Amino acid sequence: IKEFPSELKDSSISFDNIVKPKKLTIVETSTDNAQARYVPEWIHTLRNAGGNLPVVGKDTAIVLCDEGLLQPVLHSIPENGTEAVNITMGYPLSQTSLYSLITALTEMQRSASHNSGKMSLELVGRILGNPLVNTIEESSLQTLARLRKERKLYPSVSELTDFKTIAPLFRVTHGNTDLLKYLLDAIRLIVPAFESNTEDSLFKPMNQEAAYRIYTQLNRLHSLSDSGEFDVTLETMCRLINSVMRNGTVPFHGEPVIGLQVMGLLETRNLDFKHIL
Repeated sequence: IKEFPSELKDSSISFDNIVKPKKLTIVETSTDNAQARYVPEWIHTLRNAGGNLPVVGKDTAIVLCDEGLLQPVLHSIPENGTEAVNITMGYPLSQTSLYSLITALTEMQRSASHNSGKMSLELVGRILGNPLVNTIEESSLQTLARLRKERKLYPSVSELTDFKTIAPLFRVTHGNTDLLKYLLDAIRLIVPAFESNTEDSLFKPMNQEAAYRIYTQLNRLHSLSDSGEFDVTLETMCRLINSVMRNGTVPFHGEPVIGLQVMGLLETRNLDFKHIL
């Protein structure tokens, strides 16, 4: 630094922020999710400390050491507390509702192939209880409750196809190519749930990106299977589908000059903020 000093002569630019005194507050929490529940109180404290600021802005960051906490954190951010929220991190596909649905559908079809086309109530329940399915089919939870009350461990096909929108999810597939086509059709069927979902708009781009990523991966497998170049057993195909999706991530590339910044630890490099949680 002495040999090659900075050429910037502007005295307002500071290169020694690290030596300036910091105010640190340690908040004890019992669980990881409890950390996320502290976010509203933290934002409220910042606004009061700044003279009742209307919102917190780009000089404020929430840093996640565990990227799996992104959804709880986003749910915890008060709607009127920030001008905008900018996400700059990768989010695991395995943490999304669509991943849970596709894995449940795959497992149900694998189980049906071993049980003469019968679908177990346990796997059917994972599908009917999925929040994306609930959004486009209002009667899904009522039907699930009725099947459980009647203790139908293997409900009939007619009971599972008497839905307005999600009946195609309960057809039995035959072979790898048909399975992959079935999963692609399921994604196309579920996509309207992203548009009609009334929850925080922060989740809309996340769900849309997750759908795109999963659809692209399944479509590649479908092309290989349909061409005959990729001939494996159904069991192997199901394991491959789960493996490919489980290792995927949903990338976010945000706008760093607008709003509250939410990022992973690696994304904080060379950045500076006035307030960090």
